[in-house]
Amino acid sequence: MKSHRAVLLSTLSLAFSLLLATASLRPSSGLLRSQDIGSVGRKGESIEDAKSHSWTVSGGGENMWFTNDAFHFAWQQMEGDFDLIAGIKWLAEGGNAHRKACLMARESLDPDSAYIDVALHGDGLLSLQFREIAGGPTKEIQAGQGVFSRLGLRRQGDVFFAETLGSNNTFGPCGAFTRLRLKGQLFVGLAVCAHDNMALEKARFSMVGWTDARDLAARSLPLLSRSVLHCALETISIASRDRRVVYHTT
Repeated sequence: MKSHRAVLLSTLSLAFSLLLATASLRPSSGLLRSQDIGSVGRKGESIEDAKSHSWTVSGGGENMWFTNDAFHFAWQQMEGDFDLIAGIKWLAEGGNAHRKACLMARESLDPDSAYIDVALHGDGLLSLQFREIAGGPTKEIQAGQGVFSRLGLRRQGDVFFAETLGSNNTFGPCGAFTRLRLKGQLFVGLAVCAHDNMALEKARFSMVGWTDARDLAARSLPLLSRSVLHCALETISIASRDRRVVYHTT
């Protein structure tokens, strides 16, 4: 049994459940840069719909796994704590079951960079995936499988959480988390990998928004308003040491 402190902003809890209905989350608006990372067979792109704060991201690439990645990335730089949230939907049926649409944070734009992401796979698997050091192996914590209307990646210090919109219409941690010491300003944004270097896959990231430490300071919002204890029961594969959340509660 693993337990941890998830520090939640009471103002953000309402913002999450109402999907950017408050000023606590800043919607994306032309602030993202876009490029392919690693070796991709087909060039990707990112197209913004400014009115709906949504992005359509097309990505190729063989994989985002092992010691290096190949995908398309729309990003901006952030420092300190942040929340990044979006709805994610694949725009075409089929494709590789392991294709990934992600909310991601990376130390650099190098293909072997240390990173963490909340990855929605083509078959509906949701995972928190990460590489602890540049050139190191990728690890994952499987967080469930199904249809997720909203997803989030949250950083609090050295702890990163995968978040979902639950059945009770509240947004918060879903049980998958890890401690990861990523240094400096991070490249944070939206990523798509086709898991097939000859293919190009498209995903729509709807109502994209974030809050970072500067936003909290500018609005005089407290970073530590209250603590909530979260508990997650996990199984761990002996062969890969990958973790899978099988039960989560507060």
